[in-house]
Amino acid sequence: MKKNRLLFLTLTLLLSALPAYSQFTTGQSAEFVAGQPFFGSNTSGTTSATMKYPFGVAIDALHSKMYVADYSNNRVLRFVFPLTGNGAVAEMVFGQANMTSGSANRGSIPAANTLKGPWGVAVNNGDLWVSDYSNHRIVKYASAFNALIDANATVVLGQSGFTTGSANVSQSGFNYPKGLAFDASGNLWVTDYSNNRVLQFASADLATSNANASKVLGQTLYETNTSGTSNTTFKKPVAVCFDGTTMWVTDGDNNRVLRFDNAASKANGDPADGVLGQADFNASTFGSNAAQFYQPGGIVADMNGTLYIADPNNSRVKIYLNAKSKTNSADADYVLGQTTVTATGTGTTANTMNNPVGVALDQTNRKLIVSDQSNSRVIQFAGSSALPVELTTFTANISGSIVSLNWNTATEVNNYGFEIERTTTTGHPEQANDASTPSPKNGSVAQHDWVRIGFVEGNGTTNAPKSYSFVDRSANGKTSYRLKQIDRDGKFEYSQTVEVTAASTPKEFALGQNYPNPFNPTTAISYQLSANSFTTLKIYDAIGREVATLVNEVKEAGYYSVQFDGARLSSGIYFAKLSSSGKTQVRKLILMK
Repeated sequence: MKKNRLLFLTLTLLLSALPAYSQFTTGQSAEFVAGQPFFGSNTSGTTSATMKYPFGVAIDALHSKMYVADYSNNRVLRFVFPLTGNGAVAEMVFGQANMTSGSANRGSIPAANTLKGPWGVAVNNGDLWVSDYSNHRIVKYASAFNALIDANATVVLGQSGFTTGSANVSQSGFNYPKGLAFDASGNLWVTDYSNNRVLQFASADLATSNANASKVLGQTLYETNTSGTSNTTFKKPVAVCFDGTTMWVTDGDNNRVLRFDNAASKANGDPADGVLGQADFNASTFGSNAAQFYQPGGIVADMNGTLYIADPNNSRVKIYLNAKSKTNSADADYVLGQTTVTATGTGTTANTMNNPVGVALDQTNRKLIVSDQSNSRVIQFAGSSALPVELTTFTANISGSIVSLNWNTATEVNNYGFEIERTTTTGHPEQANDASTPSPKNGSVAQHDWVRIGFVEGNGTTNAPKSYSFVDRSANGKTSYRLKQIDRDGKFEYSQTVEVTAASTPKEFALGQNYPNPFNPTTAISYQLSANSFTTLKIYDAIGREVATLVNEVKEAGYYSVQFDGARLSSGIYFAKLSSSGKTQVRKLILMK
């Protein structure tokens, strides 16, 4: 009888804190204020050091600039960034001829150098894009970081030229555009507020004036603007941001935030995949508890998937760690502007707000910018770096195809938990993870197909040694494992890897439990076959109706993993049924949207 190979590895390593990722805590104070000479003041004005109801904010970290949409002064101000003291003076103005003018369109009709109620701002490759709300257009200022006063916009979207400003519902028109954001491919996305839709403009850097949109969500046609409360409709969408390929949209009058996975691959009118602020897609109740919103405003995500969402009428900014993994109506993890996640008072101090609208994040400098609209100011918060989680050992024991992973920590601070990731050199193909995720060790991750196969909850903050374990029952061939240690603020770091060589052919027929479970909307299903055979893997609903076929072909003996996407299914209980060589196994799946 062939003996199973036994491999035991021990690694000792220290996970150091990363300065690139930020931690903000409930009720913390802002460090500096612009638009006011000090905290406690909220006087509006039209000078280089004052504002009048600022809305959108954007950061160009590469060129050390901050842009503020000074809505009621009909201008955008440019500041040196980051702020280093209170009462900063703007160095440049867009939309006005000088720092003391504030008339809409300079008292005339729209032009290339005027604005009327600018709402949102975004930076892409040094260019500044502005949603010129009451002119029903988007304008682009090329190389805005070195532009001089009285600069002209170079591109206009939503109008046939710079001298018109009418609302329109069409493939090239807007009706009060608000938020705007770029995805990683350079596509511009705009929340078309009164048309109840989000528009995409592909490769916006190459766009010419009056270009047509390339995609619409919230409507199936470019010529309609019906509002609604469902997974395919909006009611006054406000702002948009991206976390990788995932798009988040604050749906203002529905008091919710919608998640669109792989947004660039969506067809016109495709549904959202998740929702925050409501228990399901058909609810729109406003509120002030940890899960609710009252007309959410600006939104931004960091590279770890943490969301920062302005909740204006509750005078707070809500923070969601690992937002994509949250279930519908999940509670926020932290809040700024209030001392608790359920408080709603207003104020002018360093740790209070009054109707915050815009948010922007610079992870390099660990700064979060908030436009505190009714206080006529912009405030800057400094994120801290959490102390290290000290990982002392990480070992792998193998018996056949079963791998037992064990690891120990000496101390932990702010430890949310550990994701277990696997990559296989031989055997069944893995579902590729994002190979571009930054590594704290060398700035990039080697190009392997790492797959998340499990999660183990951490112990938060502790000075006592802790032990953890995880069992992988479907290892195949030469297999490597690593840990992704995640802090409660979303900061993460990878461990070194351990490698084992598992038996190449399973001895048993088996269907593994899907992970994650419950899931929303995708989950991985692993199975193993001990002999070559025609194999089917099908998904059924609770009353036995077939809803998906994942495998329906002859498969060789081996280990396999497939992805099941339940985006188009309703929440509920489903069953995965594996059949091969006259054998059948069933697993229960829970889809929770």
